[in-house]
Amino acid sequence: MRYTSLALAICEAMTIGLPVVGLATTELPRIIAQSGGGYVDNELSRLIAVSRDLLRDRGAAEELARGARAYARERFAIERFAADWDAVFREVCGT
Repeated sequence: MRYTSLALAICEAMTIGLPVVGLATTELPRIIAQSGGGYVDNELSRLIAVSRDLLRDRGAAEELARGARAYARERFAIERFAADWDAVFREVCGT
């Protein structure tokens, strides 16, 4: 996911309540900082260590998952998307 702004797979994972562990590139650091739903870094050894920690500590993984899911439902849900498009069309059309 190094070269895409925010991969659909990340949005889908967050929506179903999976904590995200990934490279600190493009939009992912901002999304993780806002959601509290995972961990980002550019150091492979730290990503591996965090992944192992989350596998061992279900409570920590569930805490990150709650943040990821709540954020994804707020930001990526079809209702928000449709409302944003509706607002744009109303502004453009002057209604």
